[in-house]
Amino acid sequence: MKIILAVSSDGYIADKKGNIPWKLPRDMKWFKMNTINNTIGMGRKTWESLPKPLSHRHHVILSTTPMDLSFGDDVQQVASVTKFKNIIEQHNGWIIGGANVASQFFYAGNILILTTVFVNIGSGISIVLPTMKTLWESKPMEENGIRFKFGIYNILYK
Repeated sequence: MKIILAVSSDGYIADKKGNIPWKLPRDMKWFKMNTINNTIGMGRKTWESLPKPLSHRHHVILSTTPMDLSFGDDVQQVASVTKFKNIIEQHNGWIIGGANVASQFFYAGNILILTTVFVNIGSGISIVLPTMKTLWESKPMEENGIRFKFGIYNILYK
């Protein structure tokens, strides 16, 4: 299973309102390159943070809260973690967040595609990353005055 996240140096994926607190077009291109034409799984709050469904992706939302999902076949809701996992695995899909959903899949052997953003947010939606083995890391880059790097990691354990 594959998970893709962007996390600040101090362990936050979003601010208190659930918004991504940095603007990194290269990170958005990295995300798109990895997830286009795939199934993406997420929690309800991540779904609600999107202005609309992401094009060329099938969306699976893990939530027990009833939602209006009148977007056609590209969006589905499941209430069971087991069913969610089965759909993502069956389609070799991606988990894109939020913190609660992603951390439920920090199993040994899963792959984490991580953008490390070298900023301190201080508060918001935090995530504790698992112990990982580095498979690849980019050199640090800078965009809009913010330093970051991409990495591909093998999760060893929570």
